[in-house]
Amino acid sequence: LRLAAAGYAAGLLARDLSYKIGLVRPLRLGARVISVGNITLGGTGKTPAVIHLARYFHARGERVAVLLRGHGGERLGGVNVVHDGLQRCLGVDEVGDEAVLLADRLGDVPVLAGKDRRLTGAAAVEEFGASVVLLDDGFQYRRLAIDEHIVLLDATQPFGNGRLFPAGTLRDPPSYLARAQQIWITRTDHPGAMAPEALRAKVARVAPEVPVYRTRHLPARLWRFPSGQPVELARLAGRKIMGMAGIGNPSAFWATLQGLQVAELVPEPFPDHHRYQQPEIVEVVRRAEQAGCEAVVTTEKDAVRLDLWPAGGPELWVLGIELVFEGAAPEWPEGVARDDPN
Repeated sequence: LRLAAAGYAAGLLARDLSYKIGLVRPLRLGARVISVGNITLGGTGKTPAVIHLARYFHARGERVAVLLRGHGGERLGGVNVVHDGLQRCLGVDEVGDEAVLLADRLGDVPVLAGKDRRLTGAAAVEEFGASVVLLDDGFQYRRLAIDEHIVLLDATQPFGNGRLFPAGTLRDPPSYLARAQQIWITRTDHPGAMAPEALRAKVARVAPEVPVYRTRHLPARLWRFPSGQPVELARLAGRKIMGMAGIGNPSAFWATLQGLQVAELVPEPFPDHHRYQQPEIVEVVRRAEQAGCEAVVTTEKDAVRLDLWPAGGPELWVLGIELVFEGAAPEWPEGVARDDPN
């Protein structure tokens, strides 16, 4: 694996050189493009960050659009309009769980999926008049000119095991953080998070000029699936529950549930973007009943893939998360998106 990781590193250098000397030129859109990304494999909380930014700019009168690849979906080619600003147009099978979750949570913001973000970006500007384009998971995407990179570091595992893929979980070496315009440290309140000053010192060694912000993922709502009926978060306290999650960092979800004072947690992990099949769901229900769990709690990202959940057995509750800043939060001047991005 070390040999493969060395080959991966050589590929990164060759890619960077091709853009640096102009062999490949990124497409510049007629809108401000902000990327939300990371340098590690696994979940760092990009979806809550994109939702936060979309709401921020939308509230300031900007015409926002979100672009993402559409992991787990069948439609990767061309332009796939997941949400047109009025209604959702595509489902999980076509564009994957993250695209559907963003569309449902944002409601009135166009969401476009497709592996070629040059095509979806052009459509966002030309068809939807976007003045701010948010690129989900865009730190490694070089074919589109990015005005601002926001890189997320999960405080519980900021640099993975310190090795490049496939020997480790690093997509880019930590030195690449110097390319960012902002660094957001996520999950700062979770057990196992690196001490704030120690993490800041590590970041400062490789990206001393990049401003760093601290964020938490707070449980914001709990609801019954599929009715959407609200459940008070306090109802989790003192209960034995099963936590079901097919996400990049399920341990962070377990920590959130434990922070809500559940009496006992039975973890039920699945791979990220997992497409649940009926026999698997039946088995989860059987295990929950056998363990005496009062409910099964899952993530909003998982909920869009659980349409086969049976009516009988333990209730399925869905926990929603919001990103909030600790201390200072980044601000953009009014009308920043209308400045000439060139």
